[in-house]
Amino acid sequence: LTRYRTVHTTAGATLLALEPVTGRTHQIRVHASDAGVPLLGDRDYGGPRTLVLPSGKVIAFGRVALHCARVRVLGLDLCAPIPDELRTWWRELGGADDAWTSAM
Repeated sequence: LTRYRTVHTTAGATLLALEPVTGRTHQIRVHASDAGVPLLGDRDYGGPRTLVLPSGKVIAFGRVALHCARVRVLGLDLCAPIPDELRTWWRELGGADDAWTSAM
C-alpha cells in the first residue's frame, strides 16, 4: 500500500507526496509504474529518461526523480533537503519552488 497526494501539476509533470505504508524494495516505483505513471528517469520501471519541452529544450534524467525527504521512525522525525538536481528539473518543467514545501 502506498498513499499519495498530488501537490502540484505542470504541463509536463506532477509533483506527488508519496507515503509507503506496507511493502518492500522499490515499492513506490512499482506502484507508480503499475498505475501507468512511471517516475521520471526510472528506466527499470518504464519511466522516461528524457523529456522534450515545448521550447525544444531536452531534459535528461540521470537518476530516478524520487527523494526521501522525511522519515518517521521510533519517535524520530528526520528530514533531508531536496537535492538541487530535482529542484532544477522541477523548475524546468514549469514548477514553482514553493511546491516542495507543500509536499513535505
